[in-house]
Amino acid sequence: DQLGRQFGESPANMQMLVAGVVPTVLGAIADHVQDNGAETVLNLLNKATYSKEATPLDVSQIADSQERLQTAGITGHQFISGVLGSDTTCVAELLGQGSNTNPVTAAGLMNITGAVLTGMLGQQLHENGLTKLSLQSLLAGQQDLFRMALPAEFSSIGTLLKFGELQAPATPPPAEERIDNLSGTVVNPNIPKSTAQDRQRENSRWLVWALVGVAAIVLALIVQQIRQPQSSTNGIVTDTTARIESDAAEDRSATTRENIRKTNGSTQDTARGPFPGRGTSGIEPTSQSAATGDTKTQPINKRP
Repeated sequence: DQLGRQFGESPANMQMLVAGVVPTVLGAIADHVQDNGAETVLNLLNKATYSKEATPLDVSQIADSQERLQTAGITGHQFISGVLGSDTTCVAELLGQGSNTNPVTAAGLMNITGAVLTGMLGQQLHENGLTKLSLQSLLAGQQDLFRMALPAEFSSIGTLLKFGELQAPATPPPAEERIDNLSGTVVNPNIPKSTAQDRQRENSRWLVWALVGVAAIVLALIVQQIRQPQSSTNGIVTDTTARIESDAAEDRSATTRENIRKTNGSTQDTARGPFPGRGTSGIEPTSQSAATGDTKTQPINKRP
């Protein structure tokens, strides 16, 4: 309907034109490739300018815009004229006659179809490395479909383009050399396929091994934790490298003791309680001679 409004044709006539254009263009490509023209098609794809407007992958992306249709038509014309050559104008006239549309409309729709094919094949060329062999394999065996899809109203086009002479390969390529359509990758159908039950068992086997691996890691962490030294009362990890310094290592020199006496007023161990004479009434502080070690009692200067 959108194409009919853009080209000024009725939807019914436009639908008939689409039914004739698609198999015509595909059959023309197949005939061109069969006549050793695969290299020409690849050259056209390499020279094309790719964009959403110039090479859409779907006609609906441009059918609502006259400007986009014209942009795509320019790209498609290069492809169509490269494939059909001098038969381009004659094919457009026969398509217009069979669909009761203007030959200009038929030519325009052929160009749009060429733009979409350029986008599709160009995508395969750049992403999957489309080659002469893969292009031939893509079209191999499709010739009968092209002939059957062409409506009887366009039988003259089939005669002009020699669709009757399109032949499928006499012998298909070996399985190990067969190329998948639109991918350019080798397909070997002799590779055995796993059943659903086999795949389920394989997945279960991987799950079991994964659980065993996790269990082994957890067990190793537990063993490592148990081997660490802990106290017998509260389970706190202790430092086994710590050692207690003996009293023999303490500094008992006369100079050190005198400094302690001047600072604290006593040389007694502070762990025994408050120093004598500090905050305790009626107690006289004691001092020990640095030379003899004798203890002397000194009076306390009491302040009011």
